[in-house]
Amino acid sequence: MLLDLRDIIERPGGRVPFSFELDGQALCCGSVTGFAEPPRAEGAVRNCAGVLLLEGRLHADMLCRCDRCGVAFSRVYDEAVSAVLAETDDNPDAYLLEDDCADLS
Repeated sequence: MLLDLRDIIERPGGRVPFSFELDGQALCCGSVTGFAEPPRAEGAVRNCAGVLLLEGRLHADMLCRCDRCGVAFSRVYDEAVSAVLAETDDNPDAYLLEDDCADLS
């Protein structure tokens, strides 16, 4: 999902919220075999004194299978996420914007 940030790049204090379903098929790996409902990401990107900060949560009700014994089980994943977004690659810890958009997928 591309999140358009043009409106806040030059506006300190600006905020762009987001909420979307993640592609569950792309997330299935290892012991995760599926999801009880589509995984979700929600939060906002805000301009904090010229720095774009992404803050949000990832939530997934995972269906899993034990690698050792093969028993099926479920697990809830709910995690806070944060990241710095940047227009240039001057900061190696920042995620780059493409045409003033952040690729949240």
